[in-house]
Amino acid sequence: MKKSIYGFIIAIGIVTPSCINILGKVTGLSENTTTLEKINVPNKEVYFLGMRHLGKKEFYESAEKTIKEYQDKGFVFYLEGINKIDSSNFSNDNPRYIKDTLSHKKIRRILGIDLANKYSEIDNPILDNLVTKYSLIDQPKYYKLGVKNYVWVDIPLSELIKKFESTHGIVNLTSCDSVTDLKAPYVCGIANKTTLKQFKNEIIKQYRNEHIVNTVKNSTDKKIVIIYGILHYKGIVELLKVN
Repeated sequence: MKKSIYGFIIAIGIVTPSCINILGKVTGLSENTTTLEKINVPNKEVYFLGMRHLGKKEFYESAEKTIKEYQDKGFVFYLEGINKIDSSNFSNDNPRYIKDTLSHKKIRRILGIDLANKYSEIDNPILDNLVTKYSLIDQPKYYKLGVKNYVWVDIPLSELIKKFESTHGIVNLTSCDSVTDLKAPYVCGIANKTTLKQFKNEIIKQYRNEHIVNTVKNSTDKKIVIIYGILHYKGIVELLKVN
Protein backbone atom coordinates (compact mmCIF):
# COMPACT_ATOMS: atom_id res chain seq x y z
CA MET A 1 0.00 0.00 0.00
CA LYS A 2 2.75 2.45 0.88
CA LYS A 3 4.48 1.95 -2.44
CA SER A 4 1.18 2.32 -4.30
CA ILE A 5 0.34 5.63 -2.62
CA TYR A 6 3.85 6.97 -3.21
CA GLY A 7 3.88 5.86 -6.85
CA PHE A 8 0.44 7.35 -7.48
CA ILE A 9 1.40 10.75 -6.11
CA ILE A 10 4.66 10.78 -8.04
CA ALA A 11 2.89 9.75 -11.24
CA ILE A 12 0.28 12.52 -11.17
CA GLY A 13 2.74 15.10 -9.90
CA ILE A 14 0.68 16.35 -6.95
CA VAL A 15 2.71 18.57 -4.64
CA THR A 16 0.02 20.11 -2.42
CA PRO A 17 0.88 20.61 1.27
CA SER A 18 -1.45 17.79 2.34
CA CYS A 19 0.17 15.36 -0.10
CA ILE A 20 3.63 16.38 1.06
CA ASN A 21 2.55 15.56 4.63
CA ILE A 22 1.32 12.14 3.48
CA LEU A 23 4.54 11.47 1.59
CA GLY A 24 6.62 12.46 4.61
CA LYS A 25 4.85 9.83 6.72
CA VAL A 26 4.67 7.14 4.03
CA THR A 27 8.38 7.37 3.18
CA GLY A 28 9.48 7.82 6.79
CA LEU A 29 11.26 11.06 5.97
CA SER A 30 9.38 12.88 8.73
CA GLU A 31 10.62 10.53 11.46
CA ASN A 32 12.72 11.92 14.30
CA THR A 33 14.15 8.67 15.66
CA THR A 34 15.87 5.58 14.33
CA THR A 35 14.70 2.05 15.06
CA LEU A 36 16.99 -0.71 16.30
CA GLU A 37 15.68 -4.21 15.57
CA LYS A 38 17.12 -7.44 16.98
CA ILE A 39 17.73 -10.25 14.47
CA ASN A 40 17.87 -13.85 15.65
CA VAL A 41 21.20 -15.33 14.54
CA PRO A 42 22.57 -18.49 16.26
CA ASN A 43 25.53 -17.83 18.55
CA LYS A 44 25.56 -14.11 17.75
CA GLU A 45 23.94 -10.94 19.07
CA VAL A 46 22.85 -9.06 15.96
CA TYR A 47 20.89 -5.81 15.56
CA PHE A 48 19.74 -3.85 12.53
CA LEU A 49 19.85 -0.05 12.66
CA GLY A 50 17.68 1.18 9.80
CA MET A 51 19.29 4.11 8.00
CA ARG A 52 18.00 6.63 5.46
CA HIS A 53 20.13 8.45 2.91
CA LEU A 54 17.97 11.52 3.49
CA GLY A 55 16.38 12.49 6.80
CA LYS A 56 15.81 15.02 9.54
CA LYS A 57 18.65 16.24 11.71
CA GLU A 58 16.91 14.68 14.71
CA PHE A 59 16.86 11.30 12.96
CA TYR A 60 20.64 11.25 12.60
CA GLU A 61 21.12 12.55 16.14
CA SER A 62 19.08 9.56 17.32
CA ALA A 63 21.27 7.24 15.23
CA GLU A 64 24.41 8.79 16.69
CA LYS A 65 23.14 8.20 20.22
CA THR A 66 22.37 4.54 19.47
CA ILE A 67 25.76 4.05 17.81
CA LYS A 68 27.61 5.42 20.83
CA GLU A 69 25.62 3.22 23.20
CA TYR A 70 26.35 0.01 21.30
CA GLN A 71 29.93 0.93 20.50
CA ASP A 72 30.53 1.28 24.23
CA LYS A 73 29.11 -2.24 24.59
CA GLY A 74 31.73 -3.66 22.24
CA PHE A 75 29.65 -4.10 19.08
CA VAL A 76 31.12 -4.07 15.56
CA PHE A 77 29.22 -2.03 12.96
CA TYR A 78 28.59 -3.55 9.52
CA LEU A 79 28.23 -0.67 7.08
CA GLU A 80 26.54 -0.02 3.75
CA GLY A 81 28.40 1.69 0.90
CA ILE A 82 28.66 0.92 -2.83
CA ASN A 83 31.49 3.35 -3.58
CA LYS A 84 34.79 1.44 -3.77
CA ILE A 85 37.36 2.45 -1.18
CA ASP A 86 40.99 3.00 -2.10
CA SER A 87 42.66 0.75 0.47
CA SER A 88 46.04 2.45 -0.05
CA ASN A 89 44.55 5.72 1.21
CA PHE A 90 42.18 4.42 3.86
CA SER A 91 41.57 5.90 7.28
CA ASN A 92 38.81 5.39 9.79
CA ASP A 93 37.86 9.05 9.78
CA ASN A 94 38.00 9.86 6.09
CA PRO A 95 38.18 6.95 3.59
CA ARG A 96 39.05 7.93 0.01
CA TYR A 97 36.76 6.61 -2.69
CA ILE A 98 37.83 5.48 -6.15
CA LYS A 99 36.20 7.55 -8.89
CA ASP A 100 34.21 5.30 -11.23
CA THR A 101 32.60 7.49 -13.86
CA LEU A 102 31.47 4.69 -16.18
CA SER A 103 29.64 2.73 -13.49
CA HIS A 104 27.96 5.88 -12.21
CA LYS A 105 26.79 6.74 -15.70
CA LYS A 106 25.46 3.22 -16.21
CA ILE A 107 23.47 3.22 -12.97
CA ARG A 108 22.22 6.71 -13.85
CA ARG A 109 21.00 5.25 -17.15
CA ILE A 110 19.25 2.38 -15.35
CA LEU A 111 17.65 4.38 -12.52
CA GLY A 112 17.29 7.78 -14.14
CA ILE A 113 18.94 9.23 -11.02
CA ASP A 114 22.47 10.57 -10.69
CA LEU A 115 23.92 8.94 -7.56
CA ALA A 116 27.01 11.13 -7.88
CA ASN A 117 24.77 13.91 -6.51
CA LYS A 118 23.75 14.27 -2.91
CA TYR A 119 20.21 13.01 -2.39
CA SER A 120 19.11 16.45 -1.25
CA GLU A 121 20.25 17.87 -4.60
CA ILE A 122 18.50 15.39 -6.92
CA ASP A 123 16.42 17.36 -9.41
CA ASN A 124 12.85 16.39 -8.53
CA PRO A 125 10.09 18.90 -7.58
CA ILE A 126 8.39 16.55 -5.11
CA LEU A 127 11.66 15.70 -3.39
CA ASP A 128 12.48 19.42 -3.29
CA ASN A 129 9.20 20.02 -1.46
CA LEU A 130 9.96 17.25 1.03
CA VAL A 131 13.46 18.59 1.67
CA THR A 132 12.03 22.07 2.36
CA LYS A 133 9.04 20.87 4.40
CA TYR A 134 11.05 18.72 6.81
CA SER A 135 14.46 20.47 6.59
CA LEU A 136 15.96 17.23 5.35
CA ILE A 137 19.71 16.71 5.20
CA ASP A 138 21.89 14.05 3.61
CA GLN A 139 23.03 11.14 5.74
CA PRO A 140 26.22 12.22 7.54
CA LYS A 141 29.38 10.19 6.94
CA TYR A 142 29.67 7.27 9.32
CA TYR A 143 32.63 8.71 11.19
CA LYS A 144 30.57 11.85 11.87
CA LEU A 145 27.93 9.58 13.43
CA GLY A 146 30.63 8.30 15.77
CA VAL A 147 31.31 4.93 14.13
CA LYS A 148 34.82 3.65 14.90
CA ASN A 149 34.81 -0.15 15.08
CA TYR A 150 33.40 -1.28 11.73
CA VAL A 151 33.47 -3.53 8.67
CA TRP A 152 32.35 -2.45 5.19
CA VAL A 153 29.69 -4.97 4.18
CA ASP A 154 28.62 -4.08 0.67
CA ILE A 155 29.49 -4.60 -2.99
CA PRO A 156 31.20 -1.89 -5.08
CA LEU A 157 29.05 -0.28 -7.76
CA SER A 158 31.27 -1.64 -10.55
CA GLU A 159 30.64 -5.20 -9.35
CA LEU A 160 26.89 -4.60 -9.10
CA ILE A 161 26.85 -3.44 -12.72
CA LYS A 162 29.02 -6.40 -13.78
CA LYS A 163 26.69 -8.85 -12.03
CA PHE A 164 23.65 -7.33 -13.73
CA GLU A 165 25.27 -7.31 -17.15
CA SER A 166 26.30 -10.96 -16.80
CA THR A 167 22.61 -11.87 -16.77
CA HIS A 168 20.90 -9.14 -18.78
CA GLY A 169 23.58 -7.94 -21.20
CA ILE A 170 25.66 -4.78 -21.42
CA VAL A 171 24.04 -1.53 -20.28
CA ASN A 172 24.59 0.66 -23.32
CA LEU A 173 24.94 4.40 -22.86
CA THR A 174 23.28 6.73 -25.34
CA SER A 175 25.15 9.66 -26.86
CA CYS A 176 23.21 11.84 -24.40
CA ASP A 177 24.56 9.78 -21.48
CA SER A 178 28.11 9.99 -22.77
CA VAL A 179 28.20 13.77 -23.11
CA THR A 180 26.23 14.54 -19.92
CA ASP A 181 28.64 14.95 -17.03
CA LEU A 182 27.88 13.49 -13.63
CA LYS A 183 26.11 15.96 -11.33
CA ALA A 184 24.86 17.90 -14.37
CA PRO A 185 21.08 18.12 -15.04
CA TYR A 186 20.07 14.71 -16.43
CA VAL A 187 17.56 14.65 -19.28
CA CYS A 188 18.47 11.36 -21.00
CA GLY A 189 15.73 9.29 -19.38
CA ILE A 190 16.02 5.73 -18.07
CA ALA A 191 16.85 2.54 -19.97
CA ASN A 192 13.33 1.07 -19.62
CA LYS A 193 10.91 0.02 -16.88
CA THR A 194 11.79 -3.67 -17.16
CA THR A 195 15.52 -3.01 -16.72
CA LEU A 196 14.78 -0.69 -13.82
CA LYS A 197 12.65 -3.33 -12.05
CA GLN A 198 15.19 -6.09 -12.66
CA PHE A 199 18.07 -4.03 -11.32
CA LYS A 200 16.18 -2.94 -8.19
CA ASN A 201 14.91 -6.42 -7.33
CA GLU A 202 17.84 -8.59 -8.36
CA ILE A 203 20.82 -6.35 -7.62
CA ILE A 204 19.98 -3.51 -5.22
CA LYS A 205 17.92 -5.77 -2.98
CA GLN A 206 18.53 -9.51 -3.43
CA TYR A 207 22.20 -9.63 -4.40
CA ARG A 208 23.33 -7.16 -1.75
CA ASN A 209 21.10 -8.72 0.91
CA GLU A 210 22.60 -12.15 0.20
CA HIS A 211 26.09 -10.68 0.56
CA ILE A 212 25.26 -9.15 3.94
CA VAL A 213 23.65 -12.35 5.23
CA ASN A 214 26.60 -14.52 4.15
CA THR A 215 29.05 -12.11 5.77
CA VAL A 216 27.14 -12.11 9.07
CA LYS A 217 26.80 -15.89 9.12
CA ASN A 218 30.49 -16.51 8.36
CA SER A 219 31.86 -13.78 10.60
CA THR A 220 33.73 -14.48 13.82
CA ASP A 221 32.23 -11.31 15.32
CA LYS A 222 29.72 -12.14 18.02
CA LYS A 223 28.22 -8.68 18.61
CA ILE A 224 27.10 -6.92 15.41
CA VAL A 225 25.01 -3.89 14.50
CA ILE A 226 24.14 -3.72 10.79
CA ILE A 227 23.74 -0.10 9.66
CA TYR A 228 21.95 -0.30 6.34
CA GLY A 229 19.08 1.18 4.38
CA ILE A 230 15.89 0.48 6.27
CA LEU A 231 14.19 -1.08 3.23
CA HIS A 232 16.71 -3.94 3.33
CA TYR A 233 15.60 -5.09 6.80
CA LYS A 234 12.77 -7.42 5.77
CA GLY A 235 14.79 -9.13 3.03
CA ILE A 236 17.79 -9.68 5.30
CA VAL A 237 15.64 -11.22 8.04
CA GLU A 238 13.90 -13.51 5.57
CA LEU A 239 17.22 -14.73 4.13
CA LEU A 240 18.62 -15.40 7.59
CA LYS A 241 15.55 -17.53 8.40
CA VAL A 242 15.95 -19.54 5.20
CA ASN A 243 19.65 -20.12 5.78
